[in-house]
Amino acid sequence: MTAAFVAPRIIAVAAAVILGAALVACTPTAAPSTPTPTNTESTVHAFQPVYDAVAASDPRVERVSSVSVSQSGAARQLTVVIRVTGDEPVTTDTLVAVLTAIRDSAGGSADMLQLIARDADDPDRLLDLEPAIAGLPSGVSALRIDGALVVPFDDLNQLGG
Repeated sequence: MTAAFVAPRIIAVAAAVILGAALVACTPTAAPSTPTPTNTESTVHAFQPVYDAVAASDPRVERVSSVSVSQSGAARQLTVVIRVTGDEPVTTDTLVAVLTAIRDSAGGSADMLQLIARDADDPDRLLDLEPAIAGLPSGVSALRIDGALVVPFDDLNQLGG
């Protein structure tokens, strides 16, 4: 190769290397990722006392599936989903134990409570709480809406304990 041919080629390669280095140097680096809790994780941590109290409230409560707060009209509603074991209907005693545990552990986080009870063996199946609701004190304004029990938090004070 002749010197006249090599010099422009070396200059072109050097220019490409310099341009490539400049582009790499100007590219922003990604900040180190810091784990941020998901909404579910935040909810679990915020309502851990509810999870613990309800799980310990009655032997038939296998576990608490979820606890969340949402706005329902002008009221804040706490929704608690539990899984209950056994083939027998949920009794008023079990329902009162669960409701009292929620009342005592939720820390005034809502105006209304929505309780959903599911079969522990078949979580897609909602349990009928109607017989248990019928045994609640008369001062408790309990409604059954779409398979869930909905009750004002203030009414839970009628349960005593």
